[in-house]
Amino acid sequence: MNSKKPQPQEDTKLPRDHALVLLRKLADDDLFRHHFEKNPVQALRDIGVPKELVNKAKGLKPMKLADKRVFLEALLLLIDELLCVYLSMIAPCMQVSTSINGKNRTNEVLFEAP
Repeated sequence: MNSKKPQPQEDTKLPRDHALVLLRKLADDDLFRHHFEKNPVQALRDIGVPKELVNKAKGLKPMKLADKRVFLEALLLLIDELLCVYLSMIAPCMQVSTSINGKNRTNEVLFEAP
């Protein structure tokens, strides 16, 4: 039996916000999973994936989905990736408060990479 692995399609990447919704639903929503197995095109449309993008996708036909844990692991990986990107964009900052002659003053100190 010659079983080919599906190959990624560069022109049909799912936007990150839709990927998060899809993975969450495939990880824990039995009704959505059943709907996706029967009609993946309509299931994608139901979560807001644009019709043009769904129409570009090849191989969207009824299928048997992997276990929910597979989708949960993928969801957690995507969330971790998003969190790392977000945190790397926040510069470390420290607030310094001083009080001289009854006047309070607060300054923020940003730490920059060398």
